Amino acid sequence: MGAVSATRTRPRNHVHSASGLRRETVRLRALRMTGPVICVYHAYDGDELVATGRLPLERLPSVGDELRLNGRLLVVRDVAFSGDSHVLTLERLR
Repeated sequence: MGAVSATRTRPRNHVHSASGLRRETVRLRALRMTGPVICVYHAYDGDELVATGRLPLERLPSVGDELRLNGRLLVVRDVAFSGDSHVLTLERLR
């Protein structure tokens, strides 16, 4: 009879450490940011929250980018990731 190898092979995409899992999560998020995205947004006029919703964009914006929403010019103050969505904090330009 032939010898049986005791070596187990793992699937190629197997992540076997916490740091590996974090790296894989960051890599997958980066892939999502290269194409069209739907973002949750919170728009403020000063300290007052004036609008929330979902916004389809060609790419994920960066802090400082300007967006036009409902005819108003807004600047991106923060970009975060929560749950399964990108979350934008927008502020009305005066």
